Amino acid sequence: MTARNSEQRTICLRIKPVSAAVAIALGTISTPLYAVEQQVEREEIIVTATRRDTTAQEIPINISVISGELLEEYQIRSLRDISRWVPGLNSVDQGPRAGSPMTIRGITVDNIDDPSVTVGNGSGGTVATYFGEVPVYIDLKLVDMDRVEVLRGPQGTLYGANSLAGAIRYIPKKPDTQAFSSEIYGGVFDMAESDDASYDVNAVINWPILQDKLAVRGVFAYEDRAGFIDYNFLVKEPGVSNPELPADLTRKKDANDWQRTNVRLSLLYDASDTVSTLLSYNYQKDEIGGRSINSRDSMAVRDIDIGEYTSAMRVPEPNERENHIFALDITADLGFAELTSATGYTTYKEDGQRDQTDFLLYSIGPYYYEFPSFTAYTNELEDTDRFTQEFRLVSPADGGRLNWIGGLFYRHIKTDSSSREFTPGYSDWLMDEGLAFPGDFPPGFDLEYIAVSKQDFTEAAVFGEIGYQFTDRWQATIGGRYFQYRDEVETATALPIFDAISGGAPVVIPPDFTVDAETIRDDDHIFRFNTSFDFTEAQLGYFTISEGFRDGGSNGIRLCTADDESDGFIQPCTLPNEQRFTPDKTTNYEVGYKSAWRDSSVIFNAAVFYIDWKDIQVFDRATGGAVGILINGNDAETKGIEMDGQWAITDKWKLRGGYSYTKAKLTEDAPQLADGEAQDGDRLPGSPEHQLSLGISFLTPLANGWNLGFNYGITAQSDVYTRLGDGSACCRNTLPTDPRPPATGDDLAGFTIHFASLSLSGERWTASLWADNLTNKAAVTGSRDTRSTIGTTLSDPLNDPDSPFLQDFTYRRYYQNMIQPRTIGLDLRFNFE
Repeated sequence: MTARNSEQRTICLRIKPVSAAVAIALGTISTPLYAVEQQVEREEIIVTATRRDTTAQEIPINISVISGELLEEYQIRSLRDISRWVPGLNSVDQGPRAGSPMTIRGITVDNIDDPSVTVGNGSGGTVATYFGEVPVYIDLKLVDMDRVEVLRGPQGTLYGANSLAGAIRYIPKKPDTQAFSSEIYGGVFDMAESDDASYDVNAVINWPILQDKLAVRGVFAYEDRAGFIDYNFLVKEPGVSNPELPADLTRKKDANDWQRTNVRLSLLYDASDTVSTLLSYNYQKDEIGGRSINSRDSMAVRDIDIGEYTSAMRVPEPNERENHIFALDITADLGFAELTSATGYTTYKEDGQRDQTDFLLYSIGPYYYEFPSFTAYTNELEDTDRFTQEFRLVSPADGGRLNWIGGLFYRHIKTDSSSREFTPGYSDWLMDEGLAFPGDFPPGFDLEYIAVSKQDFTEAAVFGEIGYQFTDRWQATIGGRYFQYRDEVETATALPIFDAISGGAPVVIPPDFTVDAETIRDDDHIFRFNTSFDFTEAQLGYFTISEGFRDGGSNGIRLCTADDESDGFIQPCTLPNEQRFTPDKTTNYEVGYKSAWRDSSVIFNAAVFYIDWKDIQVFDRATGGAVGILINGNDAETKGIEMDGQWAITDKWKLRGGYSYTKAKLTEDAPQLADGEAQDGDRLPGSPEHQLSLGISFLTPLANGWNLGFNYGITAQSDVYTRLGDGSACCRNTLPTDPRPPATGDDLAGFTIHFASLSLSGERWTASLWADNLTNKAAVTGSRDTRSTIGTTLSDPLNDPDSPFLQDFTYRRYYQNMIQPRTIGLDLRFNFE
């Protein structure tokens, strides 16, 4: 079996003189075409979403494909950028420091104003992500990519049980066994709020070691992106400096800088016409200096106007992430079927620091109020190893009316993580004030809280699909997946400072842990049904019912006791209904239409969907210690419409666009959520109801043999709720006697982003001048916590106006996430084929 060296094929089309209204994804646009005779070339992209090579227009599923060419034309560099151009896909852009949860068709109920939801190596829990054949989340630098495939709706039968809402597949370019090639490209760019310029450099080399047999491909990419957020309220020395005194503060300009390194190596060996092997390795390291946030509203209570690009955090918040992905794909043509073995091994490491001052004051405040130099920060570590193995048999494309897919899947995930909270100077202050016995703490001891967690997860599954072509136009496919999983969770927590105070004994080093462990086992099955009918050779209608499933598990935290209640639930503990969370499931009903018109120069696709979501899993905080947990709510639904299309107007002009409308809401009261305030009909948070994209491209040859190109794009979204409901839902208060007012979420305004580029290219080079966020829109995409935390004074929980625990203190817990300001860049590309 010979390798596919190019997964695009060029089709030459003759466009006849017409003057007609052409439907595209935005609705109906009427434009007259003058009487011209011209030849148009359009690339029809081959996709493998159904585990077979076919075009996106031929498969009866809802899929959007972003080609490598389009990635380059519109400077699409990350998942956040992809979500702007795919109808129904939304990313809560919180910058590289916080991560950006992905949502398809509104399937999320997590509050997007809690940073614990957006850290770690994940897409948010409802969207499956793949690098080639390896199921792993990575916000990959999009360099040397063949394409990105976005599958909307549950894809559980072929892409795993955690695909509640859809799947995203990165498809990198494969080695070419026929021709040597190399290219180097990169550029410089400048952001409106940055003092320094940014740059990136990329190099790709393809070397056919043995003609038509063996080839290697290497990619190196490095990007140094300047920051645009100033940290102007950093304390000079935590635990010594008073965060309310300007003389004790320092600042860091453009603190949220970002360096990314990516290395990819792949080796393709075609042992024969029937056997092919692809071995690949991908490495990516991200070093981020801080969050992309502003604290304007929190500081406004002091009548301090800090603008739209300033953070008021008291300590730096760097983060470092490292991904290694190893993959081995072996494909053999057995005659009656194609056998594929896909093996993946991935490692992920994270090391981050964040300001924890306001969380501790807000949750456990009375113990800290009197210390005038109180500042806290958290250090978080995570180490995750994943192994996956899939065997798959696929019937040949020319196998007659019957087609089928069958496979086995196994994955094993091991995660070790820890969180350490430090309160510099606090233990020394306790002893100086006589609130602790001398000698209770070693000098300078500042470890206030530590939590460690281990998870060992395994899953085994069998899956398959059978399709039958009843006539030349009508087919039906049914598929299913049966799986078993085991989840072992082990957690341990300690509060060394409080344990020493309450126990009347010196602090124990290392901390004296109490280990909580639990093992969860479960199994289930999901199914998929699809049928389609070809109205003509270029018009297709389909109907799909598909299920998605997400694993349940244990929060791994002990039960609360009466002693915890008397202590104000300071120690981490859970109520009985908080210890475990059960699986949740989605059922998707969808009717779709795909079409090509005017000799395929016009493509228009649309789908209407309804998703029923049962036993939704939602992030919450435990009653004890306010540590993060998962719980189950009740039921929800999403419904809407998605459209996309493109129009090759002439051989020089191309138009593409997309639109989606998504209505996501609860379908019954959910007393488990929003402190009992979540009600039937409440809108789900995290995604807009309307999304829109429109891009126009122009390319023309010049008299000297060069080419001149132009691209202009507009992407827009409507408002987004940060919390469940209509913005008035309450958050859970840790202390039952806390008099703070109800916490309300934000209704974030919608926004529009403009992109433009101008390019000039020769035979082996291209130069591009581009601008993103052309109008310099200061858009807010998310927030942390709620506006109820804004203030300068905290009251004692016992409502005693004469309490000594009164301190004039500026809360900075609430902040907003900002998109990248206007960015203008110049790129150069050289090809050495």
